[in-house]
Amino acid sequence: MNKKYYLLILLATGLVLPCSYLSAAVHTIHVGTGGNMAFYPDNLTVAAGDTVEWIWDDGFHTTTSGSIPSGAASWDAPLDPGNTSYRYVPVISGTYNYVCTPHSSMGMTGQFTVTCVAPGVPSVTPAGPLSGCAGDSGLLLEVAASAGVTFHWRLNGDTIAGAHDMYYLPDTTGSYSCTVSNSCGNNTSNTVSVTVLPVPEPSFTFTVTGLSYAFTNTTPQPADWRWDFGDGDTSMQQHPSHTYAQPGGYTVILTATNTANSCSRSSSQTIFPGSGVGLKTLSEAGVTVSPNPASSSVRVSAGAAVISSCTLYDISGKRVAVLPIRRQTANDIHLDVSLIPAGNYILQIATTENIIITGPLSIRR
Repeated sequence: MNKKYYLLILLATGLVLPCSYLSAAVHTIHVGTGGNMAFYPDNLTVAAGDTVEWIWDDGFHTTTSGSIPSGAASWDAPLDPGNTSYRYVPVISGTYNYVCTPHSSMGMTGQFTVTCVAPGVPSVTPAGPLSGCAGDSGLLLEVAASAGVTFHWRLNGDTIAGAHDMYYLPDTTGSYSCTVSNSCGNNTSNTVSVTVLPVPEPSFTFTVTGLSYAFTNTTPQPADWRWDFGDGDTSMQQHPSHTYAQPGGYTVILTATNTANSCSRSSSQTIFPGSGVGLKTLSEAGVTVSPNPASSSVRVSAGAAVISSCTLYDISGKRVAVLPIRRQTANDIHLDVSLIPAGNYILQIATTENIIITGPLSIRR
């Protein structure tokens, strides 16, 4: 996978890259070599952000922190045939004492000293200048720095609130840099000039009569539009009308393109032509679906509505299944989704009052 695309996924989902992604020295300590009750070497000097790794050679031991600098994280890890290594990354300077708990009385102790080293000057890539549509992965900035540092991204010299990861996706035109810090000091990177081009935010509403829909484009202008009605037909009109050949579920997609810079974005809604006299979302109808995501069974509580059937559609509008119902009461049911593949779906709930209620349902395995 393209590295920038991978980082963009992390940004969107809130995941954080581990420090092992960054470069740092690794210092190895062997444990119990030749049956000896000893760490070798038992005294090291390392830099803040380096990795200290204990490697099991023989016996049944631990590495357990003793007296360590204030604010440093303690540790207690077994080292035996089932646990052959343990890694620790110190970020606070000072002396760290540790022991093998079962053999400390036999002199199985060790120590390492962490020296205070300020981070070097970090490098932000791409070096720029960059220009692209808002949200484009090509605008994603990343900084190379030593382990054990904190990141502070800046826009035009001012700190960006909450921007403390090794990567940043600009959403505003300006000059970007990153300051990296540890307990010993800080340094600021090169500056990258970024031009963020505006992207339209497509939106639309509709009115329906039977199988015929009149769509109203509420996207701010200027923009060009392309409609995909979900049944194979398309339109380039601003406010099109469309009649479906048969009832069912269809996903309508509106793609809006900025006429000044060709940046585009899409918005979609799933509709159900011919489905009844009323159409409501889950929240509008006061219906709860839980758990969501689900794995095997889903409970639907419909308030005062009496449920007659439940149908599942994929995000393209294709019907996947009519779900088996295990009824508790007329308006409280359980649905069996154990045979449905994992994915994102639209749940359609039909009531005896001829009201169709729809909403998202995710299935995970």
